Amino acid sequence: MLGPWWLLERSGAVVRRARASLWVHGETPRQFDTALRLLREVMRARPHVRLVLTSTDPATVAYLRRSFPDDHGGAAPWNASGAVRRFFTKVNPRLLVLLDGGRSLGARAIDEMVARGLPLVAVKPGRDADAELAPAVAR
Repeated sequence: MLGPWWLLERSGAVVRRARASLWVHGETPRQFDTALRLLREVMRARPHVRLVLTSTDPATVAYLRRSFPDDHGGAAPWNASGAVRRFFTKVNPRLLVLLDGGRSLGARAIDEMVARGLPLVAVKPGRDADAELAPAVAR
């Protein structure tokens, strides 16, 4: 059973603040591992931007916290307006990268990115352990 911390995190109440962030959302550890080289290159070019990694799967969130201790690994916000607004207010995403289409991320988060005029990118992990940028996603 998931505890109260998970509920608070999904509500956007306990997310660490950032002035600007690169938000990466995925479902499995493998998706994050496959995109690792791409993420490192982006973060090397933008060291002032915080890396925010999210998933809706508790096991993947635990993996993110272990694998990226200097970054924010946590639960994605629920698909509810209040949770999404709180999350956006705290992490200030400048770009959302959806790993393998980001199917588990709620539509309200994507709608909020579009409403704020912020870019979204879908990354499809390749077989050669690199990631390919797909065309921008808009719903």
